[in-house]
Amino acid sequence: MEALRIPVAALRNGAVRRRVDVVEPSALGETPTGLDRVSVELEAEGTPREGVRITCRATAEIRAECRRCLEPQTRRLEIVFDVWYRPATEATRDEERVWPLARDAAEVDVSAALREELWVATPEYVECEPACEGLCPRCGARRPEEPCTCPPPEPDPRWAALRRIDVDGTA
Repeated sequence: MEALRIPVAALRNGAVRRRVDVVEPSALGETPTGLDRVSVELEAEGTPREGVRITCRATAEIRAECRRCLEPQTRRLEIVFDVWYRPATEATRDEERVWPLARDAAEVDVSAALREELWVATPEYVECEPACEGLCPRCGARRPEEPCTCPPPEPDPRWAALRRIDVDGTA
């Protein structure tokens, strides 16, 4: 995405600040499903020889279904991170948030780092509330709003011998 590319020549005059609204998150590459409304504020400073530091604040909305009741949910993601673009000879894979930068690079592209941070910040599961009872696994009723008339499950016969054991001496 063009707006997330910082020309190295612009850094000679000091820090570069940008605010970008990513209308189509797929322009960043493969992003989490349901990602919407990504807004980015970034500040870049440095040189290709010493390294370019980019401070980034991003907000996004993610649309997903509650994992228990399947009701649609919207969650807001807020991400704040720093990323370094260092000369390729100095950048190592062991360092977090450090990306290689060619000494003759004409621009620094923040898209890949932003995409990675969005993946990390996106919750694996969404629940509408911690006490959500979800759906009945037999009839699909949305508990507790809909009455479930399913009979209780039959006890597993493999546990019958353990049920007969008198643990506390009352039986």
